[in-house]
Amino acid sequence: MKVGLDEELKICSKSGKMILGCKAVIRDLGSRNIRSKLIILANNCPEQYRLRIEKFAKLTNTPVLKYDAGALELGKAVGKKFLVSALAVIDEGDSSILKYAEGETSEGESSGNT
Repeated sequence: MKVGLDEELKICSKSGKMILGCKAVIRDLGSRNIRSKLIILANNCPEQYRLRIEKFAKLTNTPVLKYDAGALELGKAVGKKFLVSALAVIDEGDSSILKYAEGETSEGESSGNT
């Protein structure tokens, strides 16, 4: 499951556009012209930022995907050598990360109802 997301993130980082960092993601979600199509949060994203991002994402109907690993692994997945606690996908480029995220969120909702 995580391998597919890592591949999609790698493709998206090379051919698409992303916003990296909690503060930058919050700034985009709070702006008048929201560009974010998908938010991805590392599992060790600081709680104060995670709560604000989830709140803004809910208000703007932006899907949020929880990454199974930490910020270091998320950074490596997008080709960076630093921690990335949160990122926003602006343009998916050649990847199908938005379709992947739709499948993940629908699976999570269906498994939560049982």
